[in-house]
Amino acid sequence: MNLYRSVLLAGVALLAASHLTLAGDPGAVPLDRAAKLLEHHRYQQVITLLEPYAGREDLDPTTRFWISANLGVSCFHLARYERAYRLIRSAADIKPRNAQMAIYREAAAWVTGRRDEALQIFEGILASGARNLFPAVTLPGERQFFSDPRTWSILLKHAIPLEANVKAGTFAGIGLGSSRKDVARIFHLGHAGGTRPVLEARAGPRVLWAFSFDAAGRVREILIDAQNVLRYSPYTIALDRTHDWTTTAAGAIGLLGKPAVTHPEKNHGLVLRWNETDHFSELEFGPPEDPPPPMIPQGTAMLRMIRMSHLPGK
Repeated sequence: MNLYRSVLLAGVALLAASHLTLAGDPGAVPLDRAAKLLEHHRYQQVITLLEPYAGREDLDPTTRFWISANLGVSCFHLARYERAYRLIRSAADIKPRNAQMAIYREAAAWVTGRRDEALQIFEGILASGARNLFPAVTLPGERQFFSDPRTWSILLKHAIPLEANVKAGTFAGIGLGSSRKDVARIFHLGHAGGTRPVLEARAGPRVLWAFSFDAAGRVREILIDAQNVLRYSPYTIALDRTHDWTTTAAGAIGLLGKPAVTHPEKNHGLVLRWNETDHFSELEFGPPEDPPPPMIPQGTAMLRMIRMSHLPGK
């Protein structure tokens, strides 16, 4: 469940080895230079640099992989999608288990109209245990990708529910008052986090959930972005064993009772608040981000955010 170390792949340089010598050639393929150019989004310069080596059959497989990979990624970001697809497919054929090439191959397949192939690759990415799905859903074109009901079907087929027990003030085994060590243990952080007041799990730039700590290093607040969890990770949020992420405001009231406070929120949202002995919990409902999940009826507000926090003085 280690999303805390997730890395945004889109537009980031592929990690190439330093100069790799050409077979029978005293020179070298400048892969390290290409990687630095790619890191700074200088895609045309990458193409100019590596083009003379493209298609060279006298190179070893590792060298051919990096040439095709760097050229393919550069072509993709310059919207030369058909050539990008061919180059990325060539790289993936050499190293079929490379996660970066799988993501770019999925994206290139999608934007060139090979959508069945793209969705098959997307399912393979999920089945492989990927936890940060941001590149896999945004590189193809996020709006179009989520407009296809098959995308949602694949996501939910592999969904892993994480329970948010708002009455108890717990999420995924972490409760209000838990120690920083508890968070590190549950989420496999090792010694990550140090003394930072907030630990966030992100997929790309999107925050999925966050734990805030008090001066003693105890969890004082838990914030969960249910929409981001649904769209950019393989997880879904469950309120208990009978209420999942599709729970409506009426369903939450049926589960938790009449809220202590009800107030409007931005973007046509509605926040319901329940006060417990030592903490309060807020559930925000509202129109889903566009395009909405097809299983949410049009005009229905969905669970967007969960906040659990210690009451002042507790």
